[in-house]
Amino acid sequence: MFNQAKTRGNIYKGKIHNIDPSLQAAFINYGAERNGFLQIGRGPSRILRGLDSGQRTKYPPIQKALKKNQELLVQVVKEPTGSKGAFLTTYLSLPGRYFRAHPGPGAAWGLAQGGG
Repeated sequence: MFNQAKTRGNIYKGKIHNIDPSLQAAFINYGAERNGFLQIGRGPSRILRGLDSGQRTKYPPIQKALKKNQELLVQVVKEPTGSKGAFLTTYLSLPGRYFRAHPGPGAAWGLAQGGG
């Protein structure tokens, strides 16, 4: 555990290994020992917006939004612990010393605290 490199905040190109409809989540192979975990609410918003779920839920079923072997850019939100893989998101954040960028549709830009 102490010898593991910290990966929180790192961005990877991953491939969907498995989709679990009961969890509304996907397991992403992003090059680590264990696959990462991506929940539908943390998934690619540009894909989710274009789908009509036919239900009164915020997101469509994950099996309609994502496909096995689909490639995604993901960012590590939470480090892997014990037998669980890392918690991932597709909402990428690029923090800097004085500036924070959230690229993509509806991108957000702002000054970091202490910016001069």
